[in-house]
Amino acid sequence: HPLVDVVVINEGDLVFFELVKAFAENKNLSEVNGIGYKNNGKTRINKSVSLIDNLNFLPLFPYHLIDIPKYSSLSVNNLPSLDILTSRGCPYNCGFCSTPITSKRLWRAITVEKIIENIVFLKEKYGIATFYLVDDNFMVDLKRVEQFLDALKEANLKIYWGT
Repeated sequence: HPLVDVVVINEGDLVFFELVKAFAENKNLSEVNGIGYKNNGKTRINKSVSLIDNLNFLPLFPYHLIDIPKYSSLSVNNLPSLDILTSRGCPYNCGFCSTPITSKRLWRAITVEKIIENIVFLKEKYGIATFYLVDDNFMVDLKRVEQFLDALKEANLKIYWGT
């Protein structure tokens, strides 16, 4: 597309950081793995990068850098809501879904403790009362789902959530 200069292929958490660093340091885009870009009118695709194995390695999203009320919406219950991600990928190969292609049928989850920590932070700091889980497949590990529900109950957060 004529308006697109660079795309990040697959997960962008680490690749985007490297891309911004390359722009800041005036490096050649050929040195940034995990992107596609235009060079003299031709499309170039660099070497791919691996999916992030341990999602707990990723830091808490820097919510302080954005205007949360602008990016949250009122949910069906008229309370501020945000989407959160608790896992990525899906091990199944359903014919109607592209996730097995992009995730290589790997499912990776954030620990229940880290999820609850994030929800508590968002509720206390920004008043978010409704959370929508936007995982590719939240129900892969039913034991984890039970642990999540138990932890939510124990935290006594009085929130709404959905998928």
